[in-house]
Amino acid sequence: RSDAAFLMFFAEFLDRDHLNAVYDDYLAFYRARVEIMQGLDPEGVPEGRLFVRGLGLAFYQAVVTYMTENRDLLLNAGSGKADAAE
Repeated sequence: RSDAAFLMFFAEFLDRDHLNAVYDDYLAFYRARVEIMQGLDPEGVPEGRLFVRGLGLAFYQAVVTYMTENRDLLLNAGSGKADAAE
């Protein structure tokens, strides 16, 4: 997934449609992981594994929350291209 993060780092140089697609795919990936992890059965799983599973879930949820709350910050980055060209 670091390729998507790399592309988002250079958002101001990307075509708006491409940037939207990268963002949407990245967000969908993490939303799917949250859904999968929330559906896992904890029965019989050792405490250490449950802890790490919860840590992973917290990470994925944080990514989804951050991306959702800061969507405009990224997707407005492409608007700087037009300003720079003038």
